[in-house]
Amino acid sequence: MTVQASLYSSLWAIDIDAKPRSLNQERAQGRFSRSADTKLWRDTYGEEAVAQLLDLGATPHEGEFRVETWMDYHSNAHHLDLGNWYGAIKALVDRLVLDGLLVEDNPDYLYGVNFLKGGIDPDAVSPQLRVNIWLGT
Repeated sequence: MTVQASLYSSLWAIDIDAKPRSLNQERAQGRFSRSADTKLWRDTYGEEAVAQLLDLGATPHEGEFRVETWMDYHSNAHHLDLGNWYGAIKALVDRLVLDGLLVEDNPDYLYGVNFLKGGIDPDAVSPQLRVNIWLGT
């Protein structure tokens, strides 16, 4: 697992070398499996992303934000349907809120989550989850 966070003036970019469990897979299993998967994305990948953002100088954002996310793959096989990695995104945003980088993830602050079509990178070793947190409107 590799997490790479980047900091820009109005953007936090988080890239994770992992393919999240799809919503279909999450719902097919019991709540204990879902809980373990949520903890992986929130407490492992999310904590690493927060640590990197703080090391880069990120400060708490107290206003509105939106999320754009996509998956880049190393081949044309086994792509998730758009939006089918919502659980992983929710877990990452929850970590940003828990650690105080974002105030809250309710509609007063989070005004959009966009799932975008990714691409193919034949040089990649594994699928890449890409997340951009846009700060402000």
